[in-house]
Order: sequence, then structure tokens, then C-alpha cells
Amino acid sequence: QEMTLLYPYMNGMEPDGINVEKINMVPVKDKRCKVRKYIDLLIGRRHRFVEFAKEYIDINRFDTVVFDSSTVSACLIEKFKMAGMRIITIHHNYEVEYIRADGSILTKYPELFWIKIQEKRAVCLSDLNLTLTNEDANLFRMHYSKEACYETLGVYDYQPRKYNIVQNKQRKHNYLITGGLGSKQNEKSLISWLLKYFPILKKVDPEAVLTLAGREPSTRLVKIAQSVGAEVIASPQEMYPILDKNDFYICTTDCGGGLKLRIMDGLKGGMPVLTHIVSARGYEKMVKEGILGFFIAGPLLRMMNNDDKLSELYLKSPLALEPNILNV
Repeated sequence: QEMTLLYPYMNGMEPDGINVEKINMVPVKDKRCKVRKYIDLLIGRRHRFVEFAKEYIDINRFDTVVFDSSTVSACLIEKFKMAGMRIITIHHNYEVEYIRADGSILTKYPELFWIKIQEKRAVCLSDLNLTLTNEDANLFRMHYSKEACYETLGVYDYQPRKYNIVQNKQRKHNYLITGGLGSKQNEKSLISWLLKYFPILKKVDPEAVLTLAGREPSTRLVKIAQSVGAEVIASPQEMYPILDKNDFYICTTDCGGGLKLRIMDGLKGGMPVLTHIVSARGYEKMVKEGILGFFIAGPLLRMMNNDDKLSELYLKSPLALEPNILNV
């Protein structure tokens, strides 16, 4: 069977240089100027593929079309559906939630207007909706359609396997946070965590050393991190040496939809992961097997005045005390 992939071309991404067996790689260049892109956004054309894909489908016939997000399905899904093709849409998140938390001031409101329309259309017209988390599927059922077909992908292997927890050598006191430090939702969550939770971590573990590593941290974030004694490594060239030097991984993001990929940094590094419950979406298997633990959410922190009780609850997961490691 033949498979074709339309992909967004950038300099250096020639199809000959992408060695994918049995897949016809078709690069799609974005020839629009910035003004044209903004106008397209205002009228709901939120990607480069619209005209190219319509013409391509007129010439080439396919049985099934897979859209990599409801955004890509915009302005196309009706045409493909009317042509009798089966439609599969991969939803990376509940986009309304994601854009609310991380959208740009210039584009947030037109994006929110269109995504509510286009995401609903993608859910209702797709023969199969693939989500990364159960929460995203539940949000689609609540806001768009209970009758649509959903399957959750999660972050699991195609072939299920058991994740073994084994005892590691005695862990030290090095804690790591990584990710796009310049992202709005990441910065907001991280600053809140540094001011509210890091002092509690220091009470629980007085020898704790915290490192932040990631792209483009703002001056404000760097100053706040330094003021509480954390080290900031801005835009590191290589992440693996940083992972190797740390013992525990923390994901502080407490807003926005979809899957928090940075948790995989901690898992790859063989570290126990402490995270907000929002960031644990899609990692339910890891939570069940004790690889991920939770820290207490902000509202509970504000409600409680007893620091000793907070310290007791803060790292309630056995990961805080047991030197567990994911054996992969």
C-alpha cells in the first residue's frame, strides 16, 4: 500500500535527505508573506497546506487521510469527506485550552474564534479521533460530540511492556527542571513554583540543589531563579550531560492542554518525576507504577497555614523517599 506525507518544507529538509521507507515525501513550501499569513489567520486559513492539498487530492486519490491536528484539517476536511475518504485526526491537545494558556497577544483571539469552529468540525467529521490523553477525549465529548469515535494514544509503546522499578544507588540532592523556559505557560507555572514550592522543598531537603535548563528564559525568570538560589542554564546545546548530573526531575507546568513532553526528559534520564497533576495527563501508566508522583496544587497551598503539614504533604509520593528509577 502506498503512503504519502505532505510536510512543511524548511531549508535543508529535502525529501531525498529524509530516508523513510515506502513513504512518498512531498515538501510544501510556505510562499506567503507575513501580511498574507496574518490575513489568512483572520479568515480561518491557519496553515500553508490549503491550496496545495486541494490540488493534490484532485490529481491523486487516497482511501484514508490522516490530519496531524485539527488545525491542519481546517479548510480541507469537508472536501476530503465529500470525496469519500476515511478521515483520521490526531489531536495533540484540546486546542482551546492550549491557546488560552499559551497564545500570543496578537493572534490569541482570532485563533480562539476559529479553533472552536474548526476543532469541533474535525471531531465531528473524523471517522476516528486519536488523542494523547484521556482528559482531551473527555473534553471533546463535553464540548463537541459524545457520539464521535475516540481512541487514546498516550505515550506508550505499540507493544505493551512492563516498566520495572529497581533500586538505584543512593541518590544525591540534585533537582532538574527543563523545557521551553520562554513559553508563557511554562514561565507562569515555573515562577509560581519557585516562589511557593521551592522553599518547602528546601525544608524537606535542605541540601537540595535546583537547576533550570531550557530555551530562552526571560530576564525576569532568571532573576527570580537566582534570588532563590537556583542555577539557570539558558539554551543548552546538549541536554544529556545535564540529565546525567541530576537525581530528581520536576515538571512544574500547571496549566494548558495536551501532553507535557518534557517529562520524557526525566524518564530518559532514569529519574523519578515529581509533577503537577495537569502535567501527568497521558502518563497514567507511569503514575500507577510509581514512576511519577505529584506535588500539592497551588489552591491547597494557599488554604493551609501549617508549614510542617505542608512539608509532610509536599513530597507525599514514595518517590520522595525511595531511590526508585525507571529501568529501560
